[in-house]
Amino acid sequence: MDTPEKNKAMQMLQYGVYVLTAEAEQDQAAAAVVSWVMQASFTPPLLVTALRVGSRIHRVVQEAQAYTINILDRQHTSVARTFFDTVWEKGGTLAGQRFRTGATGAPVLECATGYIECRLDLCLEKGDHSIFVGEVADAGVTGPIVGRPDEVGLLLRDFGVFYGG
Repeated sequence: MDTPEKNKAMQMLQYGVYVLTAEAEQDQAAAAVVSWVMQASFTPPLLVTALRVGSRIHRVVQEAQAYTINILDRQHTSVARTFFDTVWEKGGTLAGQRFRTGATGAPVLECATGYIECRLDLCLEKGDHSIFVGEVADAGVTGPIVGRPDEVGLLLRDFGVFYGG
């Protein structure tokens, strides 16, 4: 396999920027940016995300057995930057962002344009990232969406980042 060509092909995939939140114990909420997220099933509604093995957020999601994918719009680029490293709850906020406790017990960021709460159904540990399959327990949007819903969210390219390979 031609590695430079493989890398180019992998970089052609679209990667969103989402803030995954979870809370394993009372007052132990954590959040981090994730980019490998996709819907995997309509019935039941399943969401797949990948988390780096050994990361703090990986451990919290495994302990919590639930997580929220918080969808930020393009006006929230600076907010997203604060979550590129795992952050922990401090003073009732995550990286200065207020949140509420969702139906699964996972935090839902108040600044999020939309959110999808999942209960962990499966964790497949293979390679440097684990695949988490979550069944959607709750989802919603926080206000009107102007235009197509699939054009609202942040993408890695909005940060000038190439990913993949």
